[in-house]
Amino acid sequence: MFVSASIVTHLPCFHGPLSFHLETGYVGVDEVQFFYYFIESEGNLAEDPLLLWATGGPGCSSFCALIFQNGPLKFRSVKYNGSLPTLVYHPFAFACKRYLWLINHPKFLSNPLYVGGDSYAGKVVPFITQLISQGTGVPITFDPEARENTIRKGYTDLKDTVQRVPAMNREDYENPTKALCAKKLQVAEKYFDEINMDHILEPKCPPASPKQKNLSGERRSLKDGHNMFTVPPDVPPLKCRSYGYYLSGIWANDDVVRDALHIQKKTVPEWIRCNDNLQYAYDLPSNVKYQHKLTSRGYRALVYSGDHDLTAPHIGTQTWIRSLNCSIIDDWRSWFSGGQVTGYTRTYANNLTFATIYGAGHTGPEYKPRESLAMVKRWLSYQPL
Repeated sequence: MFVSASIVTHLPCFHGPLSFHLETGYVGVDEVQFFYYFIESEGNLAEDPLLLWATGGPGCSSFCALIFQNGPLKFRSVKYNGSLPTLVYHPFAFACKRYLWLINHPKFLSNPLYVGGDSYAGKVVPFITQLISQGTGVPITFDPEARENTIRKGYTDLKDTVQRVPAMNREDYENPTKALCAKKLQVAEKYFDEINMDHILEPKCPPASPKQKNLSGERRSLKDGHNMFTVPPDVPPLKCRSYGYYLSGIWANDDVVRDALHIQKKTVPEWIRCNDNLQYAYDLPSNVKYQHKLTSRGYRALVYSGDHDLTAPHIGTQTWIRSLNCSIIDDWRSWFSGGQVTGYTRTYANNLTFATIYGAGHTGPEYKPRESLAMVKRWLSYQPL
């Protein structure tokens, strides 16, 4: 493995020097070079946990998490005027508060390790964690006694949600004929296409990433995972959340930005937020067996869902959690942040915690950063939510 690293002190269109330690670089695995961001904790470097964070899609850039979810920077959402979009400090970042990312940094080898991710990454995080737990050849703190495990968004499919579409009664769902099933799926597809699946109360806007195929194609069985991306993006209105994604494409494809981030020239002709041109094999239909192995060993796991998300509904997440057959230690109760109900949580045996984030969409920290930070800080500190 080859690692090259550079310290970044300034970024284009961010006022002044960065107030946190940012490192970028490449990890070489065989003939492939993987670009990474590394943000150092502002807390206790000797004890703060390490977090390896995976982004979903599949094929979405880790820059999404850095800017839109749990990193210390975000874009100022103003109408594009031809100049580079402006970056501002994000006060509810995960990265600077509690975490480090371990990439060939020996001084952090004794820190507890967590693996986290959201969206489609919730499907692969247990698999990655299982590989690490089997032995890496590196003496990291990741064993049953340490019980460090995962923080992740529970990715699931829509099959447990379709039956709740108004036109779908339970009898048709449980005992459908082939013709009836096809008809009902068309109805469900129509309803889903009319709303913003990532947050059902936000306006449906043109995506700033390639558009998704519909249910009647790759996802007609509602069990094949996340829709594939195919159609080039439109420019969304300023009022839309996806306008920030549009700005990210402008910023990340600027040569000055690439130089500041120490990106090797000619390695990526065009940065795409979610890239469908990667050779990605959909050979992991379910992660439940990996989660079961990890849970049975006592690794801690926090699984969360935004309760306004239909892309990966919390109903489906609860279904696969039940399939683990873990006994309930602490049944449903509200959890609070700032004196207000922030969601509902349930604690299971073997150190498994599930929580919903009230009002959050598909990626919890993006929609509810303050509340998500409160949730993760408590869980990392072994405190009840």
